[in-house]
Amino acid sequence: MQRSPAVSLLQTCAPPASSSADPLAGQSGKLQAIQADDWKSLSSDQRQTQFKAHYKAVQNSWKGISAFLEQSVNQAEQALNSDPTNASLKTLTEGRRKALQQMKAYLFDRTHPKMLDLLYLNQTREHLEEIHTHLGNQKLDTDIKLGAVLELARGLGVCKEGVALNILACAKTLNARNQSHPLHGLYKTARDELINQHLLTAVRLSHATPVYSGKTAGQPTGYLESKRPQHRALEIHEVQALRNALSGELGLQYIPDKYINPHYEKAIGAIAKSRIPQLITTHAVATRVADEVMNWMRGTGLLSEQIIQVDGTSAPRQVVDISGDQYKDLCTTLQNELGLEPALLFDTPDDDFTRLVLVSSETLTDRLVDWIHTEQDQPDSPVKGLCETSDGAVSNHEIREAMRSFLEPKTNSDTSHISKAALKAALSDPVRHPFLPHLRFEGEDDKKRKGPEQAKQNQVSKPSSQHL
Repeated sequence: MQRSPAVSLLQTCAPPASSSADPLAGQSGKLQAIQADDWKSLSSDQRQTQFKAHYKAVQNSWKGISAFLEQSVNQAEQALNSDPTNASLKTLTEGRRKALQQMKAYLFDRTHPKMLDLLYLNQTREHLEEIHTHLGNQKLDTDIKLGAVLELARGLGVCKEGVALNILACAKTLNARNQSHPLHGLYKTARDELINQHLLTAVRLSHATPVYSGKTAGQPTGYLESKRPQHRALEIHEVQALRNALSGELGLQYIPDKYINPHYEKAIGAIAKSRIPQLITTHAVATRVADEVMNWMRGTGLLSEQIIQVDGTSAPRQVVDISGDQYKDLCTTLQNELGLEPALLFDTPDDDFTRLVLVSSETLTDRLVDWIHTEQDQPDSPVKGLCETSDGAVSNHEIREAMRSFLEPKTNSDTSHISKAALKAALSDPVRHPFLPHLRFEGEDDKKRKGPEQAKQNQVSKPSSQHL
């Protein structure tokens, strides 16, 4: 099956076959977790001797992950050398180079054995081993593996607890996409991304400043995002706080995090409980799945735009020719990689059985919802367990109204059931609250060099306004 240059490039950077000397080969043995008492009883040097296998496992996993990313950079550079004027390949190559640099900087600066704590050598090590193993899985699509690793590389510049959460997220993404039925992985990944997208917006709104206009009867028309580096540093932890608050409602894993303000988890989490679940419907998740499937389909290089008559109306449509082996390869790949039948994606134009017309993203979304809903209770259904409590579509208006509740929560009528004291404790000044004793913030060294007045000017520079 022919693919566009970018997609072909992704497909060719699969790791070589595993071998004992190959840094991409996954870990074969399972190490026992280190007990807290054993850890505390030893000095730093003694730990490196006693738990040598754990340190070595971390190193091996990172070698495999960075080797995978480096392979993708090499492949991109080779393709760019063959076509130096291709702007898309240039952007793709630069993005991968930057990600590799970020990963190498992290490995050089922050993975010395003395910097690794008990949590890292236990839970984070296991998550790294999972990632390492998935990267050597030839059956898992290379696009998926590379996307997860690139996202991980971008998330290595935060505090060590944030890095641990990002490593966990990468492992979860690859685990989900390695399910027995590919659609399970697609759906679960899309669902998690949708939840995180709403929660990140909620967190940013909770620290934002509302903007008012005299024409709106006291209702904010927009907001100014906080640019304080303390709030940026806390984002990943506050998103996790809201995930913890929603763990019962949305079936999310509760993950303890020492940098979570418990008052934030309780008070802002209460708003999340009343507002977020209604945004996570089968239709909302299926919309994200449909977008990914459509992007994948466009990347195959098999579509061409033609004027087609469907239901008596002529219009330009994306069409695939069903003659020859390409269509057979496409059907096989759709079923193996995405778990979808071609009938979900294509319609037959009037009186023409040599071509198929790609449906719109909206139509594919509706078909996915119907299929998931219909197949839910069937024995051995490939989509069993993928249905939310509601199937309905979520409008942009509903999302905006839900998100308004997080803007200026101390004075918002939607939070009248939460005490003012609880909201004040939840949104306390991050410089003074006790959950950030060791976090360093971007720009901290600049403040020391430039003096308090210049630092203050930098701090209060006007952020850009955004509309609700």
